[in-house]
Amino acid sequence: IRAGFRRVAAGLKPGKHAVWGVADMRRDGRLIRFGRDVELAGEAAGLHLHDRGVMKNRSPFARFGIGRAVEDGRVAKVHEYILVWRKPA
Repeated sequence: IRAGFRRVAAGLKPGKHAVWGVADMRRDGRLIRFGRDVELAGEAAGLHLHDRGVMKNRSPFARFGIGRAVEDGRVAKVHEYILVWRKPA
């Protein structure tokens, strides 16, 4: 993630924006807050988090995960975070 952000920061013109879509995930039953990891990596590369939003996943396949989530005792994720970065001028 950090290497990717370094490349984005190097190629982005001052004052311009980059948008990333990220979602949290599970690994071995543990919640991985990937959005937080991406935020830290962007800041480490010298970018400023300009805005953050939530985008609902409107895919019909998202519904299939709800039954499995209930069986596993967890919340079904049907969204992802939109992070808008700005390179300082």
